[in-house]
Amino acid sequence: MAARNIDKPELGGLLGGGVRAISAVAIRIRRKAAAALLVALTFPVAYKAIYGTHGYLAYRDEVAESHRLEAEINDLNQRNAKVEQSIKELKTDPATIEREARQQLKYVRPNDIVITIPQAQNNTERAKK
Repeated sequence: MAARNIDKPELGGLLGGGVRAISAVAIRIRRKAAAALLVALTFPVAYKAIYGTHGYLAYRDEVAESHRLEAEINDLNQRNAKVEQSIKELKTDPATIEREARQQLKYVRPNDIVITIPQAQNNTERAKK
């Protein structure tokens, strides 16, 4: 048996070139549908990237908190250095030791003259007298 060659009839000749016009319209529709689908899928992803629990706004807040904590750490380190310096002076510097003894323990030298000023009385105590 010989192979039969079956040719497809030309649709363009029958429809007057309408096949190409239909396929161009179908392509435009498909492109618009793909664009709409892309937009529909992009908005939730963008929303999550901005407003999600690990999104941009959360990241920005975390960075601000990190900067605040770094500043607090630097402040505490400076305060610790001052306290350590004060402790060192209190252990080794005689002038600092004497100053603290005079201020906190009310110590005086033998040649010092102490003048005490009585505290002001309240109006109610004055009225009773």
